[in-house]
Amino acid sequence: MEIILLIITLIAIFCNICSFFIWIDVGKELQRKEDENQNKIIKEIRQKGYDVNI
Repeated sequence: MEIILLIITLIAIFCNICSFFIWIDVGKELQRKEDENQNKIIKEIRQKGYDVNI
């Protein structure tokens, strides 16, 4: 019985660690998309002749 509890605990810890790293990757992807969107907007503003200081 103790071995089964140990195995279940190890599986739960492994799943938590994996989900943590998955969320880090999701966060990086969201940040990359936001940066692309900001760069697109800045490019459009500069094309209209305005000065954009970052």
